[in-house]
Amino acid sequence: SPFCYWEMRNLLLAAVATLLLCSCSAAQREATSCGYNACPKPVPGRYNVHLVPHTHDDVGWLRTVDQYYYYEVQFIIDTVIEELLDNPERKFTYVKQLVKNGQLQFALGGWCMDDEATTHYVDIIDQHTQGLRFLNDTFGDCGRPRVAWQVDPFGHSKEHTAMLAQMGFDGLYYGRIDYQDQALRRKTRRMEMVWQASQDIGSPRADLFSGKLYDGYCQPGGFGFEYGDEPVQDDPQLYDYNVEQKVKQFVDMVNSRRQVYSSDHLMLTMGCDFQYQNARKNFKIYDKLIKAVNARTAAHNITVYYSTPSCYTKSVHDQNLMWTVKSDDFFPYAHQAHAFWTGYFTSRAALKRYVRTASNQFQAIKQTSCLAGLQRAGPQLEAKLDLLRQAMGVVQHHDGVSGTEKQVVAYDYALRVSTGINQAYSLLQSAWANLTGDSAAYSGMSSCSLANISYCPFTDSNNNFYLHFYNPVSHPVWHLARIPVKGRYYVVSNQQGQAVTSQTIPVNNGTLRVPERAGAKSSYELVFNVSTIPAMGFVVYRVAAAAPGSPGVSTFTPIQSVFMDSKPADGELDWRDGGSESLNERESLDYRPVFAPLKRDDVIEFSQLKEAKKSNPIGDSKMSYMAYYYGYPGNNSAPEFTASGAYLFRPTKQTPERFSLEEIASVTGPVVNETHVVWSNWTYQVLRKFANNGDSLQYSENELTVGPIPYDANTGREVIVRYNTQLNSSATFYTDANGRQVLRRVRDYRPTWPLQQTENVSGNYYPINSQIFLNQSDGSSFMVLTDRSEGGGSINDGQIEIMLHRITVRDDALGVGEALQEKGSDGRGLVVKVTHWLAADQSLPSSSRRRRELANRRYREPLIGYLTAEPKVKSWSGLRRPLPENVQVVTLDDWRGPNTKLLRLEHLYQIGEHPALSQPVTVALGQLFATFNILSATELTLAANQNLNSAQRLQWRTPAGGGTTVGDAAREAEERLQLEQDITVTLRPMQIRTFVVQVQYL
Repeated sequence: SPFCYWEMRNLLLAAVATLLLCSCSAAQREATSCGYNACPKPVPGRYNVHLVPHTHDDVGWLRTVDQYYYYEVQFIIDTVIEELLDNPERKFTYVKQLVKNGQLQFALGGWCMDDEATTHYVDIIDQHTQGLRFLNDTFGDCGRPRVAWQVDPFGHSKEHTAMLAQMGFDGLYYGRIDYQDQALRRKTRRMEMVWQASQDIGSPRADLFSGKLYDGYCQPGGFGFEYGDEPVQDDPQLYDYNVEQKVKQFVDMVNSRRQVYSSDHLMLTMGCDFQYQNARKNFKIYDKLIKAVNARTAAHNITVYYSTPSCYTKSVHDQNLMWTVKSDDFFPYAHQAHAFWTGYFTSRAALKRYVRTASNQFQAIKQTSCLAGLQRAGPQLEAKLDLLRQAMGVVQHHDGVSGTEKQVVAYDYALRVSTGINQAYSLLQSAWANLTGDSAAYSGMSSCSLANISYCPFTDSNNNFYLHFYNPVSHPVWHLARIPVKGRYYVVSNQQGQAVTSQTIPVNNGTLRVPERAGAKSSYELVFNVSTIPAMGFVVYRVAAAAPGSPGVSTFTPIQSVFMDSKPADGELDWRDGGSESLNERESLDYRPVFAPLKRDDVIEFSQLKEAKKSNPIGDSKMSYMAYYYGYPGNNSAPEFTASGAYLFRPTKQTPERFSLEEIASVTGPVVNETHVVWSNWTYQVLRKFANNGDSLQYSENELTVGPIPYDANTGREVIVRYNTQLNSSATFYTDANGRQVLRRVRDYRPTWPLQQTENVSGNYYPINSQIFLNQSDGSSFMVLTDRSEGGGSINDGQIEIMLHRITVRDDALGVGEALQEKGSDGRGLVVKVTHWLAADQSLPSSSRRRRELANRRYREPLIGYLTAEPKVKSWSGLRRPLPENVQVVTLDDWRGPNTKLLRLEHLYQIGEHPALSQPVTVALGQLFATFNILSATELTLAANQNLNSAQRLQWRTPAGGGTTVGDAAREAEERLQLEQDITVTLRPMQIRTFVVQVQYL
């Protein structure tokens, strides 16, 4: 298992340091004995079996990360190290001892073994950078992992693999692929391949040799000695002497497995979850097994020895074989019929959103700390960020943000992130105080983490205040602000002191019923446009309570009811004139909304997105509706009885249940028009159409509040939203991979194997990290941008379906041991609020620009600070000029001293998405930032643990070639010269370039 510990890292470091001292003399005798130089030499002419002892230790799943360490992991570390010291032949892929003499090697090396479906690319890069930096700082280059070890995630991402390749890894191994895919690969001996993971980055830079372990990451059956399997008993005087039987069992197993691989090497993973707490038992038996098998090599031509994944990779590479290639991904994953692991794409939707918002805050705090030069005051300020850095690393775990952990562990993840944010927030206060010279204003700056449910203690206590909007995007952006307030009438002033158009709207009943609002005083939401927030900069707006009729005062817009002739079961809308009882103020948290009356002429169409042109293909008045599936409550005794659970999504029927529409209502105002739809007493939808504010990237918003989902002992519900369009999508739709490259999906189809579909809905769900869209042959398109990772697909042509929230009544028998039944603060089912941004376009270039820009904004939403004192500076940018529209700063972070920074830039577009924005773009770095000059820059690999110029990767033969061409080499040489002489960089589509830069503050 990869090295993936965080708060216990100091304990591990102390133990390893002691061992390094013990092995110092050996390391001095052979300074080049680590890495591939430490690998055992294969025996020519024989079949070489690489026995790889390992343990898979989750950083949270059934127990919290701390509990796992104290209950189990510390004993693995202690006993393994003792046994490795005892025999230099032994190797271990977890805390392999004595790095310098090659006994201790690391695989992957991230802060955790992250999930690949629900993680965002920025978080993936960060957590690998964190772990690999620790290894490099502790062990030097000998501690650098050569291969990636993703043996437990539940499907594998193309973008994730492309990033691993750009981090410098030589190989990737995984334990799970679809059972049908695996059967074909076994039959055709294609269990190992070269994964061409980015056609934009190209070969060989984004290629990675990839291998599927034979049957997961645990030891072969019959050789789980820690589980109680029969050991090797090698004393012939004993009645249970069994050497011949165990050797035959081993040889038969090897001969069976070798049939599905192409080389003369086989890797056997000898370990499993939290094994080696008694390392002596395991190693003593393995020593006997190795000795016995090798003593009989003449009979079976097999040689077995201790090895590691990296040594296995090097041995296979050195055979110089020709490998098949793969260019799609491994989603969705099913381990048997009816068992698609697509539920976890949405499981624990609130945690997924929390991780996404925390990630944005983490990046913004790093940016502002660097711009302000806080580290110049000493490392103690930067240390305040460590807790958040570590928490964000550990929550990317494949049983973390994935939502597949026990409830108590989910609470622990959220607590760690919350504690980290709270500790790091003072850095924002210090940064703005330093940058503006205004500590009086910023020392009291507050945040409102529950503003999404219209709860903000700051605005509950203040009627007059200032709002500080920080934009982490590298370009100026518009922002639609929605601030919880107590009253109806306010004047909002921009940075020039001019009143801006604003609107107040009552907090709707979907939000009012959220129990976490207990104690909130806000009854309204103040809505206005913020234009324009400078690139990586801020503006300050003022909000002041006012009397009705005051100059520039906000427009109060009540929620007005529309009555229908009937309540059709299919949820279609049928309007009629009518009235309703009107209440200006609601006095109770009634589930049924109470609206002011509305005349028929004032009704807004349910399709907020419908354009004036009749040719617009996106839909009619039934464009969007909510529904739910009943999760199958099986007993898991056979595939046909597979239950829906935290991992698996399996609906009882393939058609969702439609709500009987309860009520609809409308808001009409100068900033936003809204259509409110009450589907039930636990589902509430608000479609928003914004007034044209001058932003070229117009979109509409769909807010969906779900919960508490009704629960009984036999009925789980999985709640969805469907978007219907008139697009002829031909069973095709598109989803993103980890927020970056887009993949084409086709219903009931897999690109590399013939699918026998067993679940028409869940078998067509894919991870949606940021976007899903439909295209038509004439260029028309419809897109949905999500605020967190979710699952969804296109179950019918012209339709997008996204799962929002789910509970299950059964465990799906995949290890977590409990049903997915999250509770809110009131002990009832958790209420989740989701927002989607929606847009339609008539051309693919326009659609691509809108998608890319909005997805970038969606992740990097402005951070809002709340202040009582008036700041001296009302507008500021951290960049002397905005970056080109297709370039974004991914990382700006302190790095080994106050005048050294880690800088990453990315190209936001793929090849062919836009005629101009998909072209290479050049950026001069020297005078880019407002507070410092960049004096020099050295390019690193993506995870910042190797100098790119000296990094070397193993090259693999494929039918299409793919090695570095003369043109590539010349271009790279030119770019190195460009960086050295002019501190200028060129970015090509989808490229992320990483630099360590030396700076001089102004």
